[in-house]
Amino acid sequence: WNTSICLFHAMFGGDITPHETQNIRPSLKSNDTVDAWKDIPITADPFDWVLYNIARAIFVRRLHKYELEVPSSLRGLDPSDAHTLFEAVLADMLN
Repeated sequence: WNTSICLFHAMFGGDITPHETQNIRPSLKSNDTVDAWKDIPITADPFDWVLYNIARAIFVRRLHKYELEVPSSLRGLDPSDAHTLFEAVLADMLN
């Protein structure tokens, strides 16, 4: 969340205010579900999987562009993956 806020301000300007980084709507659930998406097989919804990975790659590309630190959970992701995945999806749809 905080990285998204930093990227937003790097792209559009303005100062980060304290309320932007606070959890103003805490849930009762534990943080055990944060990485739950990793347990969902690609075959469950291949289109969502591709869209999610394109969005992740775009996010990382923008972090690099605005010289922000890439979180460790995204460091192995190649920013060019967004273009590659998008082209693969389009090619598959057109064939």
